[in-house]
Amino acid sequence: MAKEKAKNIVSNGDVFAVNLPNGKYGAIRIADQIDNSYLIITTPYIGTEKPSIENELLVDVLLENRFFGVS
Repeated sequence: MAKEKAKNIVSNGDVFAVNLPNGKYGAIRIADQIDNSYLIITTPYIGTEKPSIENELLVDVLLENRFFGVS
C-alpha cells in the first residue's frame, strides 16, 4: 500500500488561541512554512477570552528585548 500524503490543515496567516498557565489566552499566527516546519509569530494579545479574529493585536508581532544589554 502506498502511503498517502497528509493534507496540510495549517496555512500561512492562520491564528491560534493558546491557553496560558495564568488562565488567560494568548495568540500565535503562522507566518511561513518551509518543508515540514512552521515559522510562528507570537502576537501581543493577552486576554481573559479567546480573541476575535477582527482583533487588531493579532496582526502585530510581540517583540521583547530581554536578551540585549543596556548601554
